[in-house]
Amino acid sequence: MEVVAVPGTKTRLILPNSSIVWLNGSSTIHYPQVFTGNERAVEFSGEGLFQVTENIDHPFIVNVEGMRIQVLGTLFNVWADPDSDYVETTLLDGSVALFLGKNHTSVADHILRMNQQAVFNRKSQLLEVKKVSAQTYSSWVTHHFHFEDQTMEEIAHLLERAFGVKIYIQSDTVRNMRLNARFTQQESLEEILSILQIPAHYTYQKEEGTFYIR
Repeated sequence: MEVVAVPGTKTRLILPNSSIVWLNGSSTIHYPQVFTGNERAVEFSGEGLFQVTENIDHPFIVNVEGMRIQVLGTLFNVWADPDSDYVETTLLDGSVALFLGKNHTSVADHILRMNQQAVFNRKSQLLEVKKVSAQTYSSWVTHHFHFEDQTMEEIAHLLERAFGVKIYIQSDTVRNMRLNARFTQQESLEEILSILQIPAHYTYQKEEGTFYIR
């Protein structure tokens, strides 16, 4: 089966094993009508938040271009835009095993822990792992944003994914500025940009659904 999320929307999907997947706009998932064999495997591209039901005898596999992600039961976010060289896996709960490239063995290249993010470069085949506030990377579903010492460029990237818009930062000073902020009241994008405007000292303009920050 194939499910494609309509651009600009979010789609909630329950898989045959009762796992829940949220698909961000334009994301695609392929999965069988019934999981059989020793693995529960899906093919994925785009951005998805996976809440996997635990089954120690049947690991859950997410196959994306260039790598596979194996879990037993956990909560994690995957960003694997087909137009990007990078795959971003962020772990909110549990642990996941990452298998890179053509590694078809049972030995993982890396085990990801809670509040860690793995960024895999599909061209260079290099993997970078860093500590993050993982909640931030589920904000496109929850609209609860927790920005902790993040650059305005990183924040803009997350807001783009959450609201399905493009944000262009036209000032290097603003782009590299680090900010801390929390938004938990389902604020609109314009409300968030207006509040961040106070410490970051920028102006912004909206033109046909695109935001320009100066």
